[in-house]
Amino acid sequence: MAIAAAALANNRVRNVFTGAPAKQKVSIDTKNWVSYTDPTTKLVFRHPSEWEVSSKTSGSEQLISLVSNEGDATGKISIYISTGGYLGFEGLPQTSTTLAGFEAVKINDALMGLKKQNYYYTFDAGLDPKAVPTFQELIKTVRFE
Repeated sequence: MAIAAAALANNRVRNVFTGAPAKQKVSIDTKNWVSYTDPTTKLVFRHPSEWEVSSKTSGSEQLISLVSNEGDATGKISIYISTGGYLGFEGLPQTSTTLAGFEAVKINDALMGLKKQNYYYTFDAGLDPKAVPTFQELIKTVRFE
């Protein structure tokens, strides 16, 4: 639970936002994106090459953080991985969907979850609306090796 507590405390993953972010018509160029592969869960996704990726693990929990360092185009995307369930979904309305070919749940355009075998993946663009277009493109690239 140390990773979950840190994620919530640092506002990396939200647990109270229920409104959908405003729809944005933003064109995202993904041709220079690079791949990230998690060595433990074999989660693979593509992200902007200028975004910094870090990963912390504590027991059965893991937090993958992606942070933009591009001046005004700041953004943060978090991927929380746990065997104990989604982070911050309690009490929020959920819609069934699919992600990477697996059953998934969607809270809104910036918060989704996927369960694969024993792992729950919480994908969160946070509360910064500037991160949502990049998040939406990143979600399209999610797969497992």
